[in-house]
Amino acid sequence: MERQIFLYLLWEEARGHEEEILADIRAHFTVLKRFEVTWPQREFIEHLEAFYGHTSSIWRAKANRDGTGSFLVILVEDEHPRFDRRKSLGGVEQEVDVNVYDAKKRYRKLLKSKDRVHSSVTLAETRHNFCLLTGRTLADWLAEEKADGALVRLVSEQPRHLGWNSLEQVFTVLNECMDYVVLRNSGTFEEMAAGDHPDIDMLVAGVDTFAAITGATRMSPKPHRTAYALKVGGKVLKFDLREPGDGYYDPPFAADILARAEWREVDGAKTKLRVPGREDQVYSLLYHALLHKKEVSPDYASFFGRNGLVREQWKEALAAWLAGKGYAYCRPLDPKVAFNEANLLPSPPLKTLPRSFAHVVSFALSFSKLRLHLFTGTGLPNLFRLQFRIGGLFKIDICVGQVKEIET
Repeated sequence: MERQIFLYLLWEEARGHEEEILADIRAHFTVLKRFEVTWPQREFIEHLEAFYGHTSSIWRAKANRDGTGSFLVILVEDEHPRFDRRKSLGGVEQEVDVNVYDAKKRYRKLLKSKDRVHSSVTLAETRHNFCLLTGRTLADWLAEEKADGALVRLVSEQPRHLGWNSLEQVFTVLNECMDYVVLRNSGTFEEMAAGDHPDIDMLVAGVDTFAAITGATRMSPKPHRTAYALKVGGKVLKFDLREPGDGYYDPPFAADILARAEWREVDGAKTKLRVPGREDQVYSLLYHALLHKKEVSPDYASFFGRNGLVREQWKEALAAWLAGKGYAYCRPLDPKVAFNEANLLPSPPLKTLPRSFAHVVSFALSFSKLRLHLFTGTGLPNLFRLQFRIGGLFKIDICVGQVKEIET
């Protein structure tokens, strides 16, 4: 069995009970290392976004509640793991190490707080957390460092603020932090970043997670647009990001592409890339060529020929494969993605996903402000913004249209 390694994190406001919690951890797990971590104050909120894997206004409130000073990270190994399904605070159920999960619940009860102690409860979460805390992969650390339980002081700054040196560095971090595949243009890292307008096509488990980890910024404020810009090695690269649920592929098809991904070696690099499995590569590209393009390019046609697909039977081959897997044609939510209905056959069915209205109204309340945003998930521009201040303490902020977060 793979070593079951996890970490506990005590935010600044939890450290008053540090010795008590550490004693309990030592009674149940093997402590490999302890890190006293300091994040730069100016970027603390952005570090929280990357660490938890999504952008949100809640991180500022968490920082105020749990502290922004040095925090303690305890890397542990569970030599007698027990696995079962449990729900996270967000209601997501997954299989976890219940020894680690139950210990976290004990510490939160001790502190009378739901979030002043964090722990990873799966190995994937440990790898994500550890990489963003230390800048190293867990595997490299285990191979190179002494697991003696000693305390190490670490001033940590994530790559999204230090700057990405290379595309290989970007994918080293992504490999530790999230599920993705490079759909097309996956040569060497130098080839992927070459040209006047580099364009990297990816399917990711969550676009927001990618943006939170890398610091990539949207190139258009309009909803459902998926082009992101990221500065790498002094050059701005464009990432076209797709995710299950955006209609680029049928959501079950997209989810299966991620689940069946394979590792591909990259010439001259230590880092590998996640790419679609062979069958998914062929049929996702055939789908893209027939439905997202007006005509099939010569290089795609050559690729299909090498994989035994005869031009006259492309439409039938795609339809039969989709139907056999239980997938549908799917209309993209992004209006910039073409959808060539001339290449549809009666079977499989055509699926049209409902557009999300989750952001038509957004509401946030904190001690010093009430914020109401209207139509933040539509294509409207910044139409209206009105602020009221009451006695210098309370603030009401009403916005209509595509608006950015207002700093106070």
